[in-house]
This record gives sequence, structure tokens and C-alpha cells, in this order.
Amino acid sequence: EPDRGWLELYNPQPYLQSIDGWQLDDDDLETPPLVFPTDTTLDAHGFLVVEAADLEALHGNLLRLRRPDGSFADMLSYTSTAPDTTLSRYPVHGGGWQRNTPPTRGTFNQAPPPIATPTSTPTAPPLASPSPAAQAKRPATNKQPASSPQRSDWLSWIKRLLAPLLALSLIAGALVWSRWGYMGANMLDALARRSSEEAALEPQNRFDEQNEEPT
Repeated sequence: EPDRGWLELYNPQPYLQSIDGWQLDDDDLETPPLVFPTDTTLDAHGFLVVEAADLEALHGNLLRLRRPDGSFADMLSYTSTAPDTTLSRYPVHGGGWQRNTPPTRGTFNQAPPPIATPTSTPTAPPLASPSPAAQAKRPATNKQPASSPQRSDWLSWIKRLLAPLLALSLIAGALVWSRWGYMGANMLDALARRSSEEAALEPQNRFDEQNEEPT
């Protein structure tokens, strides 16, 4: 290419190729083309290097290779490249134009170097949650909530209050039971004496009824 010192043509055919009358021009109509002289040939799968001094008249951004009949054999819209690199077709047999390829003056073109991609910082994998089966196997712990001190104090105070009340209730129940028991015993004794008295008077009453004279 013009700003890098040289340009290279390649013959992809398996036979000698004459380029008599072929031209190199650009898209600037005011600049004269470079016309290859008579008897200029390319060997089969051979290369032809054109020096930069022969391309000084070309100033456009589009470089074209034209046959003697005016048809285009190839063209290149060249742009800037990285230092110490070139624009070239890869692969050389029918490949497209590649930027930043290694310079291969007079030999087959090479692929551009791979673009370095930034490596990501490895991150720790997230902690896996236990599966339902693992949760089912886990023994259940029955933890009783500790009773608060206030609740314990209330229970203790209620017990101390109810203890004497319960004792008084038992004593009152015993007194009532003994009083009713005594009254019940006296009633039973009175009923028994009355029954015995009636039983003793019953024969006498029968005798009186038998000896009573009719009036």
C-alpha cells in the first residue's frame, strides 16, 4: 500500500499470466494511473511487488486493479493499520481483505493474530441450598422457649397465695361434713327409737281391738 512502502500482486492461476496494459489507479480522476509495461508477467502462483515510488501519483482512498479492457480485477479501500502490519487477502486464494496481518513480502499471506480477550475474574460459586430430601433427614430439635423471669415470678406468687386458701377450704369442708354428719346421726337415732316404740305398741293395739265390745 502507498503509505507503507510496497504493494503486492498475486497470480492464483496455475499458469503464467501476462499483465501487459494492466493499470493501477485510484478514485481521483485527476491522477494518472500506473500502467504496467510490456512483457510484464506473473508466474503461476507467483508474486509481483510494486514499490512505493511507483505509487506516489496515487492519492485516493480506493485502489483499483484494471484489465486492459477497463474491467476491474480487484480493488481495495485502504485505511490505517496497526504498526508493522499490512492489509492483505487471507486466505490468498479467494479470501477477503484482512487488516493488521503480518507483512509477507513476496510470500503467501498469513492470518491476522487473534485478538486478546480480557479474562474474567473467577468468582466463587453460590452456596447450594439443601435439598428437600436433606431437610427431611435433618433431625428436628424441640427447643422449648425459656420462660421469662416475669412469668416465673407470677406463677410463684399465685402458688403462695392459693396454698393458704386451699387449706382453709379443706378445713371448712371438714367442718361442714362433720356438722351434717352429726345431725344425720341424730335423725337416724330418733327414727330408730320411734320405730321400736311403734313396734312395741302394735300387739297391745291388736288386743284392744279384739276385746272391744260392740255398741
